[in-house]
Formats: sequence, C-alpha cells, structure tokens
Amino acid sequence: AAIVRSDNGVIALPGGMVDAGEIVSATVRREFAEEVLNLPSEAQRSEVTRLLDQLFAGGGGGKVVYRGYVDDPRNTDNAWMETTAFHFHCTADLAVQLPLRAGDDAHNVTWLDVDDAEPRYAALYASHKDWVDRVACELRLRKGHSPKAVAAPAEATPPAPQGRRKPQRSMLGLGRLRIGSPKAARPATTGYGASPPPSPPPSEPASP
Repeated sequence: AAIVRSDNGVIALPGGMVDAGEIVSATVRREFAEEVLNLPSEAQRSEVTRLLDQLFAGGGGGKVVYRGYVDDPRNTDNAWMETTAFHFHCTADLAVQLPLRAGDDAHNVTWLDVDDAEPRYAALYASHKDWVDRVACELRLRKGHSPKAVAAPAEATPPAPQGRRKPQRSMLGLGRLRIGSPKAARPATTGYGASPPPSPPPSEPASP
C-alpha cells in the first residue's frame, strides 16, 4: 500500500520514527496500522489485528531491503536520519481483506500496481520506488519470470563516517532513527532504537 503524505502531497511508502526501545519491525507494523488502517470501530480494529498478525507474522517476519543513512531536510551537521526498510509480502487474498483508511500523517491511501506505466508508482517519493523495484525483481526471478520490466537498482554507497554527509538521492524509510553528532563518538545502539545525541565537546581555551 502507498500513502499520500499530508505534509507535501507526495505518494510514498508508509513509515515513521522508531520509538525508544522499539524494534524496527514493530515500528513498521504500528505505522502501517496508523497510516493505512485507521478504522473507527473497535470491532473493525479487532478484525484488522488478526489480519496484521498474518501479514507481519507476529513481528518476527520480514526482510530488510535497506538499512543506513538517508537524505532528509531535517538532517544537520550534527544529527541525521538513518532508515531500515522492510519487505513484508502481502498476498492478494489478504490484501482484499484489508480495509484501507488513511490516518495519522497520511492524507489518502491506496494499493498501487508495481508497473512503470502506472504514473503514481513511477512518481513514488525519493528512493521508495528503487526499493520496491528491487523486491519486484527478486520476486520475478524467484517465480521464473523475466526481470526486464523492473531493473534492480544499484547498491547504495555508504556515506563517509566523518564530516558532513554528502546529499544522496535516497529515502525516508519505514523505520527512522535520529543519530547524534559525527564529530564525537556515536552512542551505542542496537539499530532498533534511537539513542540521544551526545553532548558537544567543551570549547578549548584560546592559546596565549
């Protein structure tokens, strides 16, 4: 499913910030439910919980498509966004049972055909399309179909570990962390929860 973002009207994958102590696969499920399945009644939410259990395999399934730095307008010299994007495969039978209803940061929500001839898919936000293309290519190869319709994107080049990050054409992913200053030692993280940015080092006294 894809959402129409309420902040800029762009079509994108659902996703959001990882809460402290939360694993990224749990973030993906929570954000999907908030942005894609915003249902009004308790009975509807109860039924959707059962369907989400199937889709997300109890929180233990899913395949990491990308993990690392992403370009983001909120990035600064001292703090930046990192993302983990997961693929959870939704069968056609399960998809027709999910009652899509936009909520939270989503203005609208829809299923999209993974096809470059679909204008909305071709216009997916930032690198979201690259990641879906990668998964589509793998699925076609697995099923014995020709992958020519969707070319696999090149591997992302990791950013330099020090100094200001070079802007890249990459995405805001499904689970995002805000990481602290590259000028100091990075705080220890599991990759699944954000640690607070370290305090800046004290200023050195001027030489006489």
